[in-house]
Amino acid sequence: MFSLIGSNLRHSHIKLSYPRFVEKILISPYQHQIHHSKLHNNRNYGGFLAIWDLIFGSLTYSKQVKFITLGIEKAEMKNFAKFYQLFQF
Repeated sequence: MFSLIGSNLRHSHIKLSYPRFVEKILISPYQHQIHHSKLHNNRNYGGFLAIWDLIFGSLTYSKQVKFITLGIEKAEMKNFAKFYQLFQF
């Protein structure tokens, strides 16, 4: 149940964060939203567990970021200008 609720809130506008000691283990919905922000898109790669981000130094706690703007940088938009580009590997 915990995972189901958390995964549904990851792509919402609701800023649900966990205490810092929990965010060292589990990615909170707001931590995942930080991953989708323009300034922090290279952070919080984990979908559920935070251990890999902690090990590789990409973990950002929700209390560290007060405001986010979602999306990608304008320079990156050229990679997604055409529909077929979304499916290139």
